[in-house]
Amino acid sequence: MGDVPHISLCEPKCFSMMGTFQVDCWMFRPGWVHTGLTGAKAGNPKPAGAWTPEQTVDYMVEKVFEEGDFYVICPDNETSSVCYDLLVLSSKHIRLKVLWF
Repeated sequence: MGDVPHISLCEPKCFSMMGTFQVDCWMFRPGWVHTGLTGAKAGNPKPAGAWTPEQTVDYMVEKVFEEGDFYVICPDNETSSVCYDLLVLSSKHIRLKVLWF
């Protein structure tokens, strides 16, 4: 549920920019990534559940440029893409309920 406000605020902005400016816009939500903020900078080993930044970018490039996806929700080694798909589906349902009621 934590992503619902982000998606709700960012999605309309992306669509409005695409119609006004010559820009491309995507919604990218990475999973658990081992970066300097999570200890990589200090030399800590990557946890088994985390992805590397390179894995995350490779996934994003594949989804955006090869498959043409607007929403890119990057899984990690602990949470499957199916779980993230359900998150997006539930956030869309919540927004639809708000619009209709």
